[in-house]
Amino acid sequence: MCSTPIRTRGLRAAAHRHNPVRGANLVGHTRRRAVIPETTRSRATRPRVATLGEYAFDAERGFVPGEDPVDALPAFYAPWERLGRNVAALVMTGRMRPAVESMPVLTPDRLRSAGEQERAMLLLSCLANAYVWGAETPVDLLPAPVAQPLHALAQDLDRAPIAAHASMVLNNWRRIDAGEPLSMSNIDTQLTFLGGVDEKWFYLATVGVELAGAPGLPLLVQAQHAVAGEDHARLTEALSGIRSVVDRVTDAFLDVERWCDHYVFYHRIRSFLTGWSAPGLRFESP
Repeated sequence: MCSTPIRTRGLRAAAHRHNPVRGANLVGHTRRRAVIPETTRSRATRPRVATLGEYAFDAERGFVPGEDPVDALPAFYAPWERLGRNVAALVMTGRMRPAVESMPVLTPDRLRSAGEQERAMLLLSCLANAYVWGAETPVDLLPAPVAQPLHALAQDLDRAPIAAHASMVLNNWRRIDAGEPLSMSNIDTQLTFLGGVDEKWFYLATVGVELAGAPGLPLLVQAQHAVAGEDHARLTEALSGIRSVVDRVTDAFLDVERWCDHYVFYHRIRSFLTGWSAPGLRFESP
């Protein structure tokens, strides 16, 4: 088995108190003003973000994928799909751990696209957290049927093998009506640990925050270019736009309370999103 734990005014006043000529006749003398370095002119020669094309960014959705997340894997991965679609029932009936332990050990090398990789990451990270936290006493060993493909896939994606924002939010939704645009009135989750509106809305409202903030990303890049080029007018324009976006993001963030009760989230849902206590979670190997 392998283990994967996963200012200058005060200085001037002080000098004045120790000045031996304090109180002397200074008529006819010109007091020299302290020279303060103008550090604000020290700017980067180029913006830190040259273009949003360097990132997984969509012009309309921001960091939310431009293509809807894959909602089913090829038949080879049916064991993952079967458990993933029944997590809530398996946790409720105490069958989660035996179900995971009885799965075959599959490799992620048959995943054919980035979308399928994200779907697999969502499934496996949910199964891992449900296995660890789905009973009264958490465990510190993740069995091979989940541990091995999750570890391999996380390495391929250059991410940690945990249930993270990229999986639980950015790639955990579907449009209710595929013929209508994505909106907060046309969205549902793909996977949840316990089901119910509180858990669903916690993830979906966070998608709403991402969508509300999407128009601000190009403005942030514009602001960096304006600073580097000392273009005050363009910077003012960008900052004004960013302010409006921040207002919309704040509204979207507060909207989480509409369907997600804080008591339910804290006492029922939060534990399934928890990481691992020291010394960490061990991943079973062949």
